[in-house]
Amino acid sequence: MCEVKQQEDGFIFITQEQYAKKVLEKFHMHESKPVGIPSVSVQDPENSVTKERVGDDVPYRAVIGSLMYLATGTRPDISYAVSTVSQELNNPSVEAHRSSY
Repeated sequence: MCEVKQQEDGFIFITQEQYAKKVLEKFHMHESKPVGIPSVSVQDPENSVTKERVGDDVPYRAVIGSLMYLATGTRPDISYAVSTVSQELNNPSVEAHRSSY
């Protein structure tokens, strides 16, 4: 789902803007505000509320898969953050889930 855009000065850009918007809508994040690249803080104490685990009803794997697709296609800048949150695929924490959005 790549889009190719050519500007008047001859530069060509490859983007996945429409795909990214579809992902935001699919996971009910289309009204979220842009932020810097998120990452999980490794300095959280073990008993912190951010270490709580998300329920089975949360589409964590689907979110990570969508982000991986973006990262490998046109957004290598989010690769590290996606890699970090994907390490908790089997038992994601609330903080990792928040970071994935």
